[in-house]
Amino acid sequence: LFLVGMLRGLIARSSFRLAPVNSVAVAVTSKRFKSYEDVEDVPSKMLRERSIKKYSKKHNPALKKDYDYQWRFPLLRFNKHYHGEFRNMISENRIEELDARWNLLRKIGKHPSPHTVEMLAEVYSKLNRIDDMVEVIDMLKNDRNKVTRETFRHLAVAHIRNGNFDLADQAFKSLEEIYPGANKYNARVYGAHAAHFWRSKDQEKVDFWLDQFKNVEDKPKKDYSNFLMEIPAEFLREKLETFLPVLGDTGYDFVAARYASEGLTDDVQALIKHMGEKDVDVSAEVNDSLILSHIKNGKLDDALSVLEQMRQNGNSVCYSSYCDIIAECAVQKRDAEVEKLLAEVQLSGHDPATPKASVALANYFATKGDYLNTKKFWLIAKENNALYDPAVSHAPIALVAKHSHGTALEMLTHLDENYLTPLPETFDALIESHKANKLERQARILEQHKFRCYN
Repeated sequence: LFLVGMLRGLIARSSFRLAPVNSVAVAVTSKRFKSYEDVEDVPSKMLRERSIKKYSKKHNPALKKDYDYQWRFPLLRFNKHYHGEFRNMISENRIEELDARWNLLRKIGKHPSPHTVEMLAEVYSKLNRIDDMVEVIDMLKNDRNKVTRETFRHLAVAHIRNGNFDLADQAFKSLEEIYPGANKYNARVYGAHAAHFWRSKDQEKVDFWLDQFKNVEDKPKKDYSNFLMEIPAEFLREKLETFLPVLGDTGYDFVAARYASEGLTDDVQALIKHMGEKDVDVSAEVNDSLILSHIKNGKLDDALSVLEQMRQNGNSVCYSSYCDIIAECAVQKRDAEVEKLLAEVQLSGHDPATPKASVALANYFATKGDYLNTKKFWLIAKENNALYDPAVSHAPIALVAKHSHGTALEMLTHLDENYLTPLPETFDALIESHKANKLERQARILEQHKFRCYN
């Protein structure tokens, strides 16, 4: 019997060796096979061989050398998440944080896409940081992706503001070389020319560039805003009647938004008075600009009074107005106003989902100990790419850790994956949560992580 058993074993092993390398076949014919992990299927084998294949580098014939960025490493590009972070920082005028974030991502090897360069060029153009703009544009000199058209126009606008038309022409020539036949003018270029000649007191050329912009057909609404962003507020006050025909039927809305962008409340109120004298109805957008200007100046009570007046007059209230006021009320811990305004917004089936409002509400409910709303608005802020400051995530993570250590760990992991270092207090809250749930090993891992971050 012993010899018979050995013979059967030999036959089984020999049949296993002669069988084709197929995980399904092996699992059926051999009882000695215990795990699918021991056999590599064909797709996995192909992926493995493809991953170690030596690709030939892409060569730049113009510079006679290989491209800096190779197409097979897409994870090194700036993605939509980082672009969203940049947009939020720019909209909140947090330029120092933008510079710090940009420098960090560059240090860890992230390579800018043409869209990244365009965003930075627009910011540097407004701040007259021409050297920084040129440095960023040069990053794409040896790249397989072209610099966008708008990037060259932003560079030209910066030179036009400084009155350096020769360098502006060089920027337009660079645009023509890469995009033959491309239109070198956009709304900002028109506005920069008009503003420059207004400063030079050349009214004839001012009228010429205003007419050029007015005659552009099928302009999107964004072009009007971009045009006015190049126009100084003093110019608008002086020549309001000149600008209104250029801006079309909704000219008052764009002028009010331009004033509100700088927090010029008196100018917005003067514009509303002018509209009353002309028997023009005050739109919800103009009132929204008035509310925004009050918020920018820290006058929350005045913004609330405008909102209440709009209710009494039966005027519609913009969604952005609700979000701005709710965010400020949450920061100032005004419980009654937050509860009332939040209920009004939610009646429409929506939540305050702007980046500023979602972050403010997440921290507001965290201080109140409201676990569900804290988690909800933190996730909304995550979707809006508004969590670029680790400090705004501390209170929400600390509260969530008391209810669900797993969810809190996922929130911490999100910060890590986006190269954000959580605060020491955030680590401590998560470590205590894991120890309370008898997860000593995971707690030690978090302690080691904290040590590596701050030692």
